[in-house]
Amino acid sequence: MAAGGAAPVAVTARERPKQRPEFFRDVEEGIEWTMDFAGGARGDFSISYNDNLDKFRAGAAKGWIEFTPAYSYAGLRAVTHAGPLNLVVPSSQQAMQMDANSLTPSC
Repeated sequence: MAAGGAAPVAVTARERPKQRPEFFRDVEEGIEWTMDFAGGARGDFSISYNDNLDKFRAGAAKGWIEFTPAYSYAGLRAVTHAGPLNLVVPSSQQAMQMDANSLTPSC
C-alpha cells in the first residue's frame, strides 16, 4: 500500500522488449508500469536490470523534485523546480537501512 494508505485504483504493466535475451532468458529485463490513484494522481514507473538509470523524479501541480543519482551510495544530488537542494547524506546509508530493517517486526 502507498504512503498514507492510498492504494492504487488501477495498475497497468508491460514487460519491455529484451535487449539481451541470451542473458535474461528466465527473467524479465525491464518492466514499465502505471499506477492510477483516486483523485487523479498517477505514477509512471520503469525498472531494469540492464539500464543504468539511477534517477528518481516526482512531479505535482505545484512543482517537481529530481534525484540524480538516486540510488548510489555516494554523490546524491537533488534539484527541485525552485533550484538545488542541499542534501545531508549519511556516511553509511546502507547501515542505516539495515538497522531500520532489523527493528521492523516480521509479518
